[in-house]
Amino acid sequence: MTKVLFYHGGPGLNGNPERNILLPVYQQHGIELCIWDEPSTLREAENNNYLPVTFDHYITSASDFLLQHYEGEPLTIMGHSFGTSAIAGLLAAHPEKIANAIIVSPAFFVYSGDRNIFNIVKTDLAANGESDKAAAMQIVLDNFADAFDNNTVQGWMIAAVDPRLFNYYWHNDTAKTNYLPYYAPPTYSLDAQSFFAIRQTFQEIAVNNCVVKTLILHGLYDKIIDVAGELGAMPSRFTNATIVEMEASAHYPHIEEADKTLELILNFVKD
Repeated sequence: MTKVLFYHGGPGLNGNPERNILLPVYQQHGIELCIWDEPSTLREAENNNYLPVTFDHYITSASDFLLQHYEGEPLTIMGHSFGTSAIAGLLAAHPEKIANAIIVSPAFFVYSGDRNIFNIVKTDLAANGESDKAAAMQIVLDNFADAFDNNTVQGWMIAAVDPRLFNYYWHNDTAKTNYLPYYAPPTYSLDAQSFFAIRQTFQEIAVNNCVVKTLILHGLYDKIIDVAGELGAMPSRFTNATIVEMEASAHYPHIEEADKTLELILNFVKD
């Protein structure tokens, strides 16, 4: 079995959907997918060492998860979306313990993602007759300053009540419908408290000229991340990276094109 440590997106989310959807299939193909859950008061008993929830505790938890699984041989780590920050933290702290890195929907430019989401929500609200909320989001965008300040918090408060927001993360509706129910209460619900706590204490972790062999996957239809900006910065971040565009995916290619992703990972880790 080849061990792959998976760090989910978010923040405020968890790895329960991947645990239910991907883990059994990966195991059948010789991949032991070990799935991390970020610190959350919803899972207080297992997170006592990482409370209160902060970005520093988020990174410490991610690091401890790697150390728990490290047995002397470098490991493959895999991060999705905001899980890019976990990957960056691991590459900075434990490069000698990492054989390969896989980043799905890279999100180094966190504030670009915020801006994209706010624009999506503004357009969606206007198209659905919610002009007052759309106007409020336009004010947020006019004052956006690449910081998690009160203005950005206001933007996320507006975005959080748009019932159609998650639709824009997906290209495959069936995959979305199968995935979202695994955010199940009480332990694996969406955690707004953790989202705001981690984002308010977030600090970018730089990755420059990293020599770890890296696989980058991004969806052709991804509207959430700044695809051009993320891909343009990859040569300065990673000296040994392979970039693959997933042609039938948006922000969740590891779910929307699960078989293709698994095939790419199997070929990547055996090379």
